[in-house]
Amino acid sequence: MRPNGRHTAGASQLSALRVWALCLLLLSAVAISPTTARAAPSQAQVATTHVYLLRGVLNIFSLGLDTIGARLQAQGIPVTVANFVSWSSLADEAATAYRAGRLKTIILVGHSSGATALPDMIAKLNQLGVPVKLAIGLDSVFKTRLSTGAERLAQSPPGAWRGELIMTGAVFCMAFYNVLSRPRMQRSSALGFLTVGMGAGALVLVLAGLVKGSFAALDHFTTGQWIAGIYLGIGGGALAFILWVMALARATPTRVANTMTVNPIAAALLAALLIGEPITPNLLVGLIAVFTGIWIATSEAKKA
Repeated sequence: MRPNGRHTAGASQLSALRVWALCLLLLSAVAISPTTARAAPSQAQVATTHVYLLRGVLNIFSLGLDTIGARLQAQGIPVTVANFVSWSSLADEAATAYRAGRLKTIILVGHSSGATALPDMIAKLNQLGVPVKLAIGLDSVFKTRLSTGAERLAQSPPGAWRGELIMTGAVFCMAFYNVLSRPRMQRSSALGFLTVGMGAGALVLVLAGLVKGSFAALDHFTTGQWIAGIYLGIGGGALAFILWVMALARATPTRVANTMTVNPIAAALLAALLIGEPITPNLLVGLIAVFTGIWIATSEAKKA
């Protein structure tokens, strides 16, 4: 370790999945902004971004942050890895750089005691007039609550109702698809019907991408991003819909639609595994209620 306790390389103590997931989340936070959401982050944008990674008490239990820091630095993103006791001086450094115009985007990640120190660091930055783009706490020693100064992903941005309205429309479209597609599949075949439907959908997406110039972002894709995109296309798209239409051909639309409620269960478990999202008592009660609803809806009444 260097005397100031920063930029130390070491073996990862966080799981590989969590490390990769957190790296992807941080890269997404750098890339997404109101003015640059359609293109990959520019060199100027990356240069004015800084990620602060705060370790726990003994450092050795937070060495996974070093791995995250190394991977972010490999993408050209400035990173500081330090012990949590340095949070105040780091806040002063960030404020100085922000006022000088050298820093525009600040991202904070803390593990263990580092996560516990995040609210204090955010509060001090807010007092200094410095905004925080994203704050992530992992395995905090005590239950912590981040101040509203941090633009966390859990908070809804202005105009979020538009996204909710779009999702409501998508739910209705899927409901009509479930009810109306079965008789048409019976006239041909489930896979044939799916092929025509997905082909038409892919054509519309390609045309929309060409109109908006979205394909320019592909020039900046890394290997990991290509792998994630291919997985989403094959696993989350084609394979999921193949299984969906096969289920529609063999079960009622209501029963098939009920499987959508498994999503929050899978999402909660994966979030806990990949990014350390806590499983709270309220979440457990909700998951049990969802599972119970699925069981009731898919159970057949006993014949008298």
